[in-house]
Amino acid sequence: MSKEMADSDDIFIMMKYQKIFDFQDAFEQVKEHAEYLKTTENGEFVYDSGYKLLTDDASAGNKDLLLGFIAMAMVICCLVYVYSIEYQTGTNVLLKTSSKGRANTFFYKFIIGLIVVTVIYILTYAPYFYNVLSAYGIRGINAPACSIEALSGFNISIKSYLILISIGRFISLVLAMLIIFFLSSKLKSLISTLLASFAVLILPILLSMMEIEFFIYVLLNPILIGNL
Repeated sequence: MSKEMADSDDIFIMMKYQKIFDFQDAFEQVKEHAEYLKTTENGEFVYDSGYKLLTDDASAGNKDLLLGFIAMAMVICCLVYVYSIEYQTGTNVLLKTSSKGRANTFFYKFIIGLIVVTVIYILTYAPYFYNVLSAYGIRGINAPACSIEALSGFNISIKSYLILISIGRFISLVLAMLIIFFLSSKLKSLISTLLASFAVLILPILLSMMEIEFFIYVLLNPILIGNL
């Protein structure tokens, strides 16, 4: 076939063998992946298209960053007033002078904030996970994570890896909540806290979405993106 193509510049020859070339490309990809699996202890052939979308693969584009942006923005909008509103209304004086005012106030605010963060987390990530797993299936979810080349350094199952990054994302939102609490208590202004929260928590995500690679590793971004 190569000789025939070399002897002629006819474009129709290329068109004639196009379907054969497509199969050849697919075969080469499978062969390359098989060679990789030989280097692992117990790697398996896995239909990994869906799992790649959930683990920050290039095929997912900026989906993880977009979901992180949405979740973080919702957390800020819901919790930015937590302490600043007390300073603006003067109720902080009553809380500080009452018995156990500071400790109890933080405890109850933390519990309420945790509930808010949990609801935001579920509403943001659950539909995406459900849609991807429904479309691509969960075959091979218990296979070793190293079956996917991008996860070659992990000695856990794909399911465990997905659970791990899900927990990490939830923790990152909880940490974001505590940062908002801190900014709110120090700045004592709703507008100032809102601007500071966006600068600290949202701006790195936006810059990462603009493909400025440095900001992928800034603050909570590595955990929020799920790129372990």
